[in-house]
Amino acid sequence: MEIRNNVKASTQIVERLTANRPERGDFGKHISDLTACLRRRWIEHHSTNKGASPYALTFLRGSALHQLLSGDDGTEEQSMEADGLIGTIDHTDSKGGIWEWKTTMMWDGKLDNPSDWPESWLSQIAAYCYLANALSINVGVLHLQGDGRQNRLASLRVYTVSFTDDELESNWHNLLGRSRIVTGGDEPPVMYRLGTWECKNCNYLAHCLPELKVLGEYPKTVRPAMSLAEALAGLQEVTSEADGSA
Repeated sequence: MEIRNNVKASTQIVERLTANRPERGDFGKHISDLTACLRRRWIEHHSTNKGASPYALTFLRGSALHQLLSGDDGTEEQSMEADGLIGTIDHTDSKGGIWEWKTTMMWDGKLDNPSDWPESWLSQIAAYCYLANALSINVGVLHLQGDGRQNRLASLRVYTVSFTDDELESNWHNLLGRSRIVTGGDEPPVMYRLGTWECKNCNYLAHCLPELKVLGEYPKTVRPAMSLAEALAGLQEVTSEADGSA
């Protein structure tokens, strides 16, 4: 038996899926950008590589999922704009209710506690409520690992999240400020993320390590690869200890 990595086939598929997804022309204005790490978005925008975003496949997964879950009831994605900021609501049902779909590795049930909701999610859905002139939004969450106990298969929960007018206004003004920061010209500092979890699987983590060290998050966030000299020194130390105990 022979198993071979067909690089040509996978490359062609990725190119086909991402061919029509160039960078949007609304840098620093789209809600989905403002509710994530501003530095990451800034680096992507100023990159010399103007191809598809490295996150394109991740976004495609979410896009395909919400189309399946929304069904034929109501309308699909709807873009809205206010004060120069743009938001794309996943789904509006036949009764006018607005929806956002999420996938997560968090256990089913964890989000029953409001304090466990990611700040980025809350800011995003609050912005959609502001744009739609609504005080509540339905959030469908697909938990890919179930509850981690009795069920480890994917499971779905739907939450109705409600806000006050003051909460929506405060969040909106915060997003306007983040838009001014990311479009201001200078690279934003690492503090303009919306959670330390954003750093863990980021393609630009190495770029931010000096600041993460200052913040005291290093090496908790990432473990650097050892140099060859360090690896050999460690091996020699282990060997010496083994010889001494023999």
